[in-house]
Amino acid sequence: MYKKYLLVILILQTCFSVVGQESKLFGRWITPECDFILIKKPKNEVILADFSVLNEYKQGWTKTRYDLTLRYHSCSNDTLRFYRILYNYPDIWETENYDFEIIAHNDTSITLVPITFFSKRLFPNKDTLDFIRQKYAITKIQFQKLDFYTSRNLKNILQIDSVGNMYMQKEILIDESYVTQYFKGKLKRSLFEKLINMLQTCNLETLDWGSQGYSDTFEKVLTINYDNKNKRLKSGKPSPISQPLIEFLMNIEKQVKLKETKDKISLD
Repeated sequence: MYKKYLLVILILQTCFSVVGQESKLFGRWITPECDFILIKKPKNEVILADFSVLNEYKQGWTKTRYDLTLRYHSCSNDTLRFYRILYNYPDIWETENYDFEIIAHNDTSITLVPITFFSKRLFPNKDTLDFIRQKYAITKIQFQKLDFYTSRNLKNILQIDSVGNMYMQKEILIDESYVTQYFKGKLKRSLFEKLINMLQTCNLETLDWGSQGYSDTFEKVLTINYDNKNKRLKSGKPSPISQPLIEFLMNIEKQVKLKETKDKISLD
């Protein structure tokens, strides 16, 4: 009876250790070079990791993002184990495995070493990968202005200035004809601080949305003025590093009281 009791304790301790270790891995992780991993909380015991790697090619020196979605299999013996999923066969794993050894890990950072052929190929010429939890990867900036719109409709524009004033240009259907109207409001301090935090945690200096064109979707365009610099990003599939920022901008209208104005928006 005593041996069985010890066995139960050891089993429970092992289970809690694995679960606790895995829970610390959940979240968004980035590197200064804009490598990205998102490890989602389990749904039906499935955890997905979205890898986004920026590779620079000599021909034209354009950056192209490589997206890969993997199924998280296990975390044992300090090894993160992922497998690709066969297209249209979500219950079948390919033989390709993307394993990474965890050589350092805490709440804010994780250092991985690619240890299989496919994981090394995913991150070429990188012996180690030093990821920082995105919310802690803060780079202070002096924000000046941003413009956000889509290439499909240049008449719907969002603009926010350095003190939180928000301007919107919208095309509205009135009496079966479209009319352009202008609105103005001001972000609450907490909302403005949230915006600045998102800008400071998306690797703004090295952030690149790639150069791929997508004919089946409209392109998002984001122009940010900061530190007397001007950064313009345009893509039909922006880097997942900036996804929280994009979602924030697309929904900010619901959180700000806007009044109609005659002030028009001027794009740089």
